Amino acid sequence: MGDYMSEQQIARRRASRTQDQKYDSGYFDFISFQEEQIVTGPPVELLNNRFKTFSYYHVEIFQALAGKRQALYQQRKMENVFLEEIGRQDNLIFTKVLGGEADCFTIGFYRDIKHYAEGSGVSAEAENEAAKKAGFEGANTIGSYLRTLLLEHHDTLANAVRAD
Repeated sequence: MGDYMSEQQIARRRASRTQDQKYDSGYFDFISFQEEQIVTGPPVELLNNRFKTFSYYHVEIFQALAGKRQALYQQRKMENVFLEEIGRQDNLIFTKVLGGEADCFTIGFYRDIKHYAEGSGVSAEAENEAAKKAGFEGANTIGSYLRTLLLEHHDTLANAVRAD
């Protein structure tokens, strides 16, 4: 935090025109909303490796109901167990340290939109068993349980833009 808020880092961000711009800066001609948030999550090497390997992303952003932040985090971990049990890759989970409204967000990584949309290839019975192993009542309750924990939920799909 001390490094991030240092005069040198603030000057670097201003020079890069990405954040912390002066109020009358032309930067604001291109954006409608800006918010800084500091989060904790998996090692940056893992994040960078997935961004290098995959080109399509599913980002889910969550704001928990009062008293439900820890349960939301546990639900995201349970869903990762479910995904791994059915042969899918887990999502990277990030949790709020300070700033912003989001308590938690996850990023799922895929080769492309077809990879994102494809089924697991396992039977409904196997999915149900995987859900139970992860701690859910069944596969058909994963989403409904998640929604009992949320004030807000936003998600988006994104495609990599590469310079090479």
